[in-house]
Parts: sequence; structure tokens; C-alpha cells
Amino acid sequence: MIRVLQRHILSSVLFASGAAVVFTTFVFAAGNFIKELLAPLLDGTLPASVVLKLTVLLLPYAAVYAVPIGLLVGTLLVMGRLSADNEITAMRSAGLSLWQISRAVLMFGLCGAAFALAINFEIMPRARTTYQVEIVRAFRQSAFNILAPKTFIRAFTGAVVYFNHKDGDELRDVWAWQLDSQQRVTRLIHAETATLDIDEDTATMVITFRNTTIEQRQAGDPEIRNKHDAIASFEETSIDISLAKLFNPRRARHKIEWLPTRELFAELKRVSAPDIPALDRLKVSMAVQEKFVTALAVFSFVLIGIPLGVRTQRKETSANLGIAVILVVVYHVLGSAAGGLDRHPELHPDWLMWLPNLLFVGLGIWLYHRAQRA
Repeated sequence: MIRVLQRHILSSVLFASGAAVVFTTFVFAAGNFIKELLAPLLDGTLPASVVLKLTVLLLPYAAVYAVPIGLLVGTLLVMGRLSADNEITAMRSAGLSLWQISRAVLMFGLCGAAFALAINFEIMPRARTTYQVEIVRAFRQSAFNILAPKTFIRAFTGAVVYFNHKDGDELRDVWAWQLDSQQRVTRLIHAETATLDIDEDTATMVITFRNTTIEQRQAGDPEIRNKHDAIASFEETSIDISLAKLFNPRRARHKIEWLPTRELFAELKRVSAPDIPALDRLKVSMAVQEKFVTALAVFSFVLIGIPLGVRTQRKETSANLGIAVILVVVYHVLGSAAGGLDRHPELHPDWLMWLPNLLFVGLGIWLYHRAQRA
């Protein structure tokens, strides 16, 4: 009978938590989607197929925070419903302890914490690294795609480009007008051929001209051509054109927490050397500790969700969701307070990050003990 009851409770928690994790993951992913991908999708910079692929790669990053919240919501909803329907009372009347009733849910919480570790250390870093590579590649390709022959290309910042023929990355019979802040031509470039390259770190396109003639206008009033304009010929020269309108160089960044396990611990070992600044060492340590902390939060939330669900005796979804929101807000406020000390290595904020989990585990054990004795 006990196994049947445990399977019933576990299946209910599993279903409710799974639904909550999926919903929360898409909510968090939607925020990143709106911030990074919506504008390029709407203006046609990125095709829908590429945006869909990039959105899928955002899901593991969102799941890091969605899994603890989802399991907390699922546990509160199921235990609250069982308590409101007096099923917990019936089980207790049959001689079952709270431990026997909720043992499977606690084991589920431990499995969820192990799954969160896998997400934090392997799945999310690999997905996020792939995302960074793919989005830079996509914007790079979009920058090349807008270069159509026999068209005045005005998508760049501070320049207009025109050419008659394109052969791969090589342009032929190329004209380029560099503009000032008032959109006046300050330099006119004409070349027989030109090649393209993109520097993702600075978000610039480098155009290398060959067999070039350059007309440099006067700085005071470049719209008036006169004998003082400098005209020169070069066998090869280059200009940098900003691609800020197309993509932001911050998209190419790579954070420490996005390193996979082996590289992350190699970095942790490297910064452990005595000649490494304390702030650099603290930054890597906090990245490692945060992964463990967010994984343990899964079990902490389940542990505190069981007695809270039993004691609140609320069947209404809104009430249990309200409790979940309060717990999540308190947890993240405490975690953010510890993270805000990242400039003070003497206070050991990497260890203070464990404080919310310790408080929640301690509170959960106390509430669990009280519910067990009730």
C-alpha cells in the first residue's frame, strides 16, 4: 500500500513539476529572446530558421533557474491539494508518518538536484557556447548578405558602399563614401577589387581595397570640392566600417560560468596560484560555487515545499503559487546580497552564497519536524 501511495504522490509531483519547469523555462527564455533576437527577427537581419535554432539553445540557460522554481511549485501544489482534500489526514490515520508519505518526493528532489548539476556544469555551458558561436556566425553572414551588387548599401554606420560585381568575398569595381556625423562625404574611395573581413570583437567590417584611388575632402566643408582636396593612389589600403546597426559586439563575449566542467576547473586551478589577483580568483570561485548553490536549491525548495504544502492546507492554485513566489523572491534577494560583495574578497562572498540554501534547509527541516509531530 505504501508503495502505491508513494507512486501516486510521486507521479503527481512529477507531472506538476514538469509542467511548471516547462512553463518557467519558456518565460525566462522569452525574456532573452525579446532582448537579443526579436529585433533582428522583425527587421529581417536574421531568418526565422536561425532564430528558432538560437531560441532552442537559450532553453538550457533558462532551465538553470527554472528547475528549482518548477519543483517548488509542483511540490507545493500537490502537497497542498493532498492536505486540502484530507488525503494526508487519511494517510496519517492509517499509521503512515510524513516521512513515509513524502519519502519519494524527497528522493525526487535529490534526483532533481543531480539533474540541475548536469545542466549547470555541462548542458548549459555547451549550449551557451554554441549559442555565442552561432549568433556571431549568423550576424556575420547577414552582414555579407546585405552586400548586393549595383546597389547603394546604407546599412552601415558612417559609410555607403557600391560595387558592380561580387565573386565570393571579393568585390569588383568598388566605390565607398565615408561620412561624418552630419552624413557628409569626407572621403571617396574607388578600387578595382576589394575583400571583406569582420572583426566580431569590435563589430566592424574591414574592407581591403586594391588598386585604389582616394579623394580626401576638406574637413571644414567637405561638400565643396576644390583644388585643395587630396587625391592619391594606393596599391592596397583598408577602412573599418562599424556594424553597430547590425549586431552588438557584446554578443561575442564569453563568461566564466559558460565554460564546461573541465575548462572551468582548469581555470579555477590556474587562478589558485599566489600571483593571481584576489578579485580574479574570487570571480572564478563564485562561478563554481553558484553552480553548486543553484543545484542544491532544487532540493532545498522541495524540502521546504513539503511541510509548507501540508500546513497551508490550500487547494487553490493561486495561494500556493503566491507562497512559491515569496520563497523564490526571498531566496534570490539573499543570494543577490551575497553576490553584490564580489568586490570584497575579504568577506568571502563565494561562501556567503551558500547562506540562502542553509537557511532554507534549516527552515525546511524545522517545519518538516513540526509537521511530522502534528
